[in-house]
Amino acid sequence: MKHKFDSKTINNRIEWIDIARGLGMIAVILGHCIIPDLLTRIIFSWHMPLFFVISGLFFRDKTFKKLSVSKFKSCIKPYIITCVAMTLLGCIKAKYYHDSIFSAFIYWIKASLYGSGGEHLFNLPHIGALWFLLAMFWGILFFHFVLKFHYPIIPILILSGIGYYTRKFWLPLSIQAGLVSVLYIYFGYILRQLNLLGLILKLQVFPVIFSLWVYGLWKGCGRLYLVNNYFGMGIYDFIHSLIAVCLILNLSYFINKLGKIVQPIRYAGENSLLFLCFHILELNLFPWYTVVHGNHVYRKIFIFKLIYIYLASYSFEKVFFIRSLFSSK
Repeated sequence: MKHKFDSKTINNRIEWIDIARGLGMIAVILGHCIIPDLLTRIIFSWHMPLFFVISGLFFRDKTFKKLSVSKFKSCIKPYIITCVAMTLLGCIKAKYYHDSIFSAFIYWIKASLYGSGGEHLFNLPHIGALWFLLAMFWGILFFHFVLKFHYPIIPILILSGIGYYTRKFWLPLSIQAGLVSVLYIYFGYILRQLNLLGLILKLQVFPVIFSLWVYGLWKGCGRLYLVNNYFGMGIYDFIHSLIAVCLILNLSYFINKLGKIVQPIRYAGENSLLFLCFHILELNLFPWYTVVHGNHVYRKIFIFKLIYIYLASYSFEKVFFIRSLFSSK
């Protein structure tokens, strides 16, 4: 079973890939709730690496100008739009709580310009999950250049090493996260180039991959935070994340065969960019844990988040103007 990604495939949706993206996006939302440690490690072992691997699967090299323009439209444009919306809503929130509107404005402008997903040097405010768009932008551009080498793995390892070992001095716009992401993009690219998807997407392979993934969790893997290039178990966490991504791809391929019953997951994958942008608005601005109380709080919040994000994304996806703002075409 071979899975070749030709030009026709690139321009049309692959449903099982949308399932994978949808699972990843739902995992991102759940991962930003206060959840048990084991569930955190389960999610973080694969959810962000998955998106970079998928980008490698679909990577088609172009001239630097065409590629940079394309990635600006698909990554930087929605980043800017969401930052503007967050700044405006942040000011409205400040007014509602009788806080300083000017301070709120400066806070979100700093967070937008710094572009970090978490707290780093100088204690500058962080933008949250939008770091992913910046890292993807840099990662794809870096990958374009490393492919010019006869042995791309050498500059990839050098760039990733720089991103990893300089993480204590975090640069603006998540450039270092982009450096490390090149490893995952390359993995996806190799899967396509060597036609290895046919091997990964076999039903009999699932128990093997699943067992390796569970064994890694048992040994302590899963503390992988690409937001600041932290790998709790070092190289073992990296290898474990590749196994986990293969597991999700395998699982998504067969889940897709369930048809309409998994359409909500598929929809989340088709609109993963909108989901991310609406998610970051509520994540940064809505005080969930001061509103929702009682038992199983994180489960309730997770459900409320999903309802809001699905409704918001569906509503805006139907508006052509808004949809065009979040399109790479």
